[in-house]
Formats: sequence, C-alpha cells, structure tokens
Amino acid sequence: MFDAKHILPEIIKQAHNFIPGDLEDKKAYIIEKVNFYSLFAEKLLKNINFSEEQKFFIFQIISEWVFHKTIDLYRSKIKEEYIGEILEIIIQHIITILTQSVNQFERQAIIKIVEKEVEKIYNNVINKLPITEGEKAEALKQSNIDNFSTSNKKKITTSIINILSWIIIAVIYANTVLYIGNYFKNSIFYYVIIICCTVVIFNKYISHKYAIEQEKLKKSQKELIELASTDKFYNLNCDEINIEVGKNIINLAITMILPKIISLRTLLAEEKGYIIPKVTVKDNVNLEENTYNVYLHGIKAGSGKIFIDRYMIFEDEIKGEVNIDDIDKIEETLFDKKVYWIKKYDIIQKLNQTKFLMPADVFIMYLKKVVIENADKILSLKDTYNYITTVKDNYSDKIAEKISNEVDIADIQYILSNLIKKNISVKNIGYIFEQIYKLNRNNFTNDKIVCEISKMYEIDD
Repeated sequence: MFDAKHILPEIIKQAHNFIPGDLEDKKAYIIEKVNFYSLFAEKLLKNINFSEEQKFFIFQIISEWVFHKTIDLYRSKIKEEYIGEILEIIIQHIITILTQSVNQFERQAIIKIVEKEVEKIYNNVINKLPITEGEKAEALKQSNIDNFSTSNKKKITTSIINILSWIIIAVIYANTVLYIGNYFKNSIFYYVIIICCTVVIFNKYISHKYAIEQEKLKKSQKELIELASTDKFYNLNCDEINIEVGKNIINLAITMILPKIISLRTLLAEEKGYIIPKVTVKDNVNLEENTYNVYLHGIKAGSGKIFIDRYMIFEDEIKGEVNIDDIDKIEETLFDKKVYWIKKYDIIQKLNQTKFLMPADVFIMYLKKVVIENADKILSLKDTYNYITTVKDNYSDKIAEKISNEVDIADIQYILSNLIKKNISVKNIGYIFEQIYKLNRNNFTNDKIVCEISKMYEIDD
C-alpha cells in the first residue's frame, strides 16, 4: 500500500533548505503547511488506481507545489481562512490532470503542463475571492517557483557558458592541430586531428537530437493542454438542472464542483447510457451558509449542506480506537445515515485510518442520487427519440421502426426512465428495445416490462 511517510522527511528537509531568506522567521509555518497538505494528498492518492511508482511521482509534484504556493499566499497576505481552500483546490486539480495523463505522456512534459495548469487555476481562484482588487493584484504577482527557477537558471547559464567556452577552445585546438597536421601527416598528430573532428561532429549530432526532443516535448505539452482543459465541456446544450448554493460556497462550486459535475455526466453516459443535461450553478444570497438546493425544471428536488472547512465521514465507517465525542464535529444526516463533518486537522491527525469525503465529493454523491431518482423528470421525449435513432443507426433499423410503430413514445420514455431509477444501465439500448418490443407484444404493462427487464439484469426488485 502506498505510504509516503518514509519520503516525507526528505521532502520536508528540502523545503527547509529552500525557504527564501526573507521568510527565515516563517519556516515553521511553511513547513507545517507542507507537512499537513502532503499528508492530505497521501490520503487522496490511496483511493486512486495508480501504481506505487506513479503515486510517489504525483506525491512529489504535489508537495513541491504546496511549498511554492504556501510561500506565494503568505507573501500576498491572503487571509488564513482562504489559504487551505486554495491549496486543496490546487491538489485536486493536479490529481485530476494526472489521472488523465500520467500513462500517456513523458514525465518532463507532464511537469511542464502541471506548472501551467497550477498557475491557471491559482489565478482563477484568486480572481474569484471576495477580496479587494489590490489584494488580488498582490497575490497574482507572487511566483516563488519563478524566483526559484531564475536562481537555478543562473547556475545553468553559467554551466552552458563554460561548455561553450570549452567548445570554442576545442575548435581552436582542432584548427591548430590541422595546421600542424599538414606538416606531420604520417605522425601521431594526424590521428589527433581525426579524433578532434569526430568530437566536433558528435557534438553537432547531440545538439540535433536535443532539438528533436524539444519539438516532441512541445507537441506533448500541446496535446496535454487540450486534454486537461475542461472549458469545452461547458458548452453542452440544455440547462434543465439548476443548483443554488450559499454565497460562502460559490468559490468551491466554481473551482471544484463544476469539474466534478462534468465527470459525473461523463460517467453516467459511459456506464449507464444516461445522458443528463447541462447543470448550471449560481449563488443565492438568501440561502443559509453551507446550504445548496437542486432544482429540476425550476422545481426543488433536493437540498443539503457541505462545510468548506471540514471533511465528512460516515459514523459507521470510523476505524481505529477513536473517541468521536472528544473531536470537534458537526452532526448531519446523509442518505439516512449519521455523518460527521470534522475539521481538516483532526481528520489527518486523529482519524487517519478512516475514509473521508471532501465537500465537493459529498455534493456529487448527492447530485448523482437526485438525477437517478428523478430520471422520469429528466429523461425527455427528445432524449427518447435520440435512443430510437441510436438503435436505428447502430443496431437495427427494423427494430427501431417496429418499436416506433407499436409502442407509444411516452411509454418508451416511462420504461427507460424507470430502468434508470432502478440503477439499470440502458447503454445496451438495442437489447433493451428488443425486450420492450417482445414484452409489449405479449401485452405486458409498462411496469411489468420494467420488472421483467430488471430480472434479466438480476436486479432484485
């Protein structure tokens, strides 16, 4: 099992050595952040299907960025209450990018793109914070990694100058030897000339190969940017699902919940064959803090609470010898189960064996439940026609024609939506249409058809 504790001391040691001189008196604060959020990242990585080597690679990237952004946020004098939220968003964003790309791209390309994506999400979050324009400008101009890179680039530049100097010396030496070789063709000087020329040609070859690799790297970076970008998903049509959130969680909604909604829509489509419409999110100043409401076609379909400065655990999943009464917590109910919202520090330090959920993940769990339970309100006649078209184009135009002629479109909509409500995938729509057609010809009612198809999928009604 992935356990970063044996490399964390080395990361802390490196962080300690590279803290800028003007922050010497803040070393303890910076180290504490790096340690805490590195452990936070470790817990997230344990639940993700990566190899051990990949997890260590990602863990090192995250720890480095926690270090740099902690320094940036401290220098910008951002309120402490925002710092943790921003670092969590950055960690989640890095994991999201690497989940899609860690097996597809070279490590060097990944590191470069992570740098660009972190800066992009950092700027996005800062611009949405409820702070003054001056404070935003101060935060946005901070870039410890650039300062760090500049320092290292000076060392690299010095090395390059030294290399170039040696090359010039080598060329001068080769020409000198060549001149001498004209007089000593059959002597040892002749062979020295050959060796020198070979060295020069080899150096040109290495330079050419380097240029090719750089071109490949740029191409990989471009591909990874396109892969990591989620902007294109926001243009999907239809907005029948609306979410209102309390004003204190709108930043979380924009930066972390919206990307997860995109992932949820993709997951439902790929696994269930269930296409849900675009989800719009907006804040409502009249809502209580930490509260959200879900609306379907303008009608309230559910509500809940998330606490942005805490993580959630289910009471029945607490592991280890923990006295929950001694921990600061907020009790709520989710899915008819008792849950606790625990402060982040206590989760890491006191409940490290217990699986926890971040606020955005809790919201997505609830939203998934709502859209499945209300499939009959979400799946439209237009969607049903699209299923028929899919069967016609990809399965059997005869089946599509027969079912269109013999089964009313509203009945098909009813059957499909109720199968989804029973958590049955309708992705194999051709097979399901065959069963609907056969059962309908035997005069089965819609509910009976749903029941019979459920049995075929071995679902216990």
